[in-house]
Amino acid sequence: MAAGISLALVGATGMVGESILAALEESTLKPHELFLLDGEEGAGERVRHRGKEYIVQPVEGFDFSHADVTIFAASRELSAAYARNAAAAGSYVIDASGHFRADATVPLVLPGINPQALDAAAGTGLVALPSAATAQLVAVLKPLQEAVGIQRVDVTVMLAVSERGKAGVDELSSQAVSLFNMREVKSELFPQQVAFNAVPQAGDVGSSGATTIEQEMVAECRTLLGAEALPIHLTALWLPVFFGHSLVVHLQLAAPLELAQVERILVQVPAIELGLAPSAVGAAVNSEKVFVGRLRLESDDPVRLQLWIVADNVRFGVARNVIEVAEILEKSYV
Repeated sequence: MAAGISLALVGATGMVGESILAALEESTLKPHELFLLDGEEGAGERVRHRGKEYIVQPVEGFDFSHADVTIFAASRELSAAYARNAAAAGSYVIDASGHFRADATVPLVLPGINPQALDAAAGTGLVALPSAATAQLVAVLKPLQEAVGIQRVDVTVMLAVSERGKAGVDELSSQAVSLFNMREVKSELFPQQVAFNAVPQAGDVGSSGATTIEQEMVAECRTLLGAEALPIHLTALWLPVFFGHSLVVHLQLAAPLELAQVERILVQVPAIELGLAPSAVGAAVNSEKVFVGRLRLESDDPVRLQLWIVADNVRFGVARNVIEVAEILEKSYV
């Protein structure tokens, strides 16, 4: 095989695809061949990467046997239509669309947390990434779980509109423009006006009262932590922020810790950066780090830890993790 893998990216013209290409350009991963693909709306566009211009090919009809690894960073519909075909052609598929997250036959993988789960991809050739909010939450929970144990997790997840892709960014922008010009505000992606508002429903509400996003996040966290019985209570809402998810987290630890001990545990994780009160816009945007702040222990209950987590949902939550999985595949599996 030539030096480096052959890599295909489905969704190359989208917001997530652009971020993956930016992360790829800064990484040590240097494919000897790169195929940029998209659906009908993006096919034919020209994209520059590492000084070379590429014409985006239509995903329909592409021969995936030419790609050692294929990244799906477009819609769930495109993953549903083509991902299994790509795997059947012999390409390792990294799905970042969310389509396979709840599929028990597809390993859910987060680099730095459970890279060994990639062993299970040998059978199907498929790998699923967790949601961006799950990725930043588990990045903090895992080292604390290993160091002292966690007995309960309570989280408020405040989602940036880019979780819904470019369409989410466009809807927030158009609503803000409409409000400033005293025009009617239209909501299509979100259940209510999201501009200058907090919308306490992210996803469809199920019979239990929890939304689909909340249920998916709980299941993903338990899988990645290897703790299927861990009590996780989670509320997700939309904020009028373009990029950067923000999480308010309350943990019940298995044993008391001093705050200095908590800081020493977290500072050892390369992906985590501690601060006093990092904000999504001020610290996280365009960063591949998870920012943790507002650390405090309840004075009357030293096993109760409160903290604040922010990260760029596109750059850290998807692009960084996609590239790290591809690097592991190149080194150990392809």
